Amino acid sequence: MPQASRAYKRSTVTVLLAAMFAVTVNLVAVRAAGADESLEVVLPAALGKDACGRLLLFAELPNGAQNPEAVDASYLIPAAVEVAGQDVRSFGPEHRVTIDLDREVTPKRFSELPPGEYQIQAVLDPDGDYARYGRDAGDIVSKVTVVRLPLHAGSLVALDHVVPHTDPWNPAGASPEERERLSAARPQLTDFEIDSPTLSSYFGRRVTIQAWVLVPKRYVSSGSTTWPVVYFLGVGGSNYAQNLELAGLVAQMTSAPEVPQMMWVFLNYSTKRERRSSSIV
Repeated sequence: MPQASRAYKRSTVTVLLAAMFAVTVNLVAVRAAGADESLEVVLPAALGKDACGRLLLFAELPNGAQNPEAVDASYLIPAAVEVAGQDVRSFGPEHRVTIDLDREVTPKRFSELPPGEYQIQAVLDPDGDYARYGRDAGDIVSKVTVVRLPLHAGSLVALDHVVPHTDPWNPAGASPEERERLSAARPQLTDFEIDSPTLSSYFGRRVTIQAWVLVPKRYVSSGSTTWPVVYFLGVGGSNYAQNLELAGLVAQMTSAPEVPQMMWVFLNYSTKRERRSSSIV
């Protein structure tokens, strides 16, 4: 075989091998880039032998805040926080589960997020009512942790504490002004609850409707004066504690002499029995 022909074949084989190697590398790169993201969530023994519910993981880019207390979804800016969810029946004998960060997610799969650091927080919602109430008493949450995406194998986050019940008259995180406003409105507020025959028949169990009733300062229960009544229907996510905060704000706004006096009823649409105030005025 002529020398030129042998050289041509060697160069051809070399080019083919190089091309095959490049394709293989590219396939590996594509596979790595498209690999599903997952994270192990640990339930410490101090928080119980086992737990179940809806497991949620929230992630956001660092926003400059030092050690934020929470990473949570925003109704106003839904794309600002990544959320992954998964139903958990048990944490098993090893007290841990693996949450798939690419299956039930919004707004996008975690594997599609740009590489870099993210603040994450895990929440176990035993009641499965996070969509309505958000983070509430009984939920089990982790501390906010900084991780780097894509995650390395074996990455984990540990649940840390149970969200406690709070006194609605002294809400956690309330400013001094908010506490003072609630205190001033308290004599005008009544925590009211009645049975609902229609809802009780529908659910096949006793169902009550709760409401905060705000009366004018000049209101006398034994008097003959009548007052206009405003029924505040709220929004789908409103609840018992939020209605109390709103009632306090309305009481402050309507305390001005030029504002017509009337009764306000803040209805709570929830059919879930919520923890009510320790003292009913």
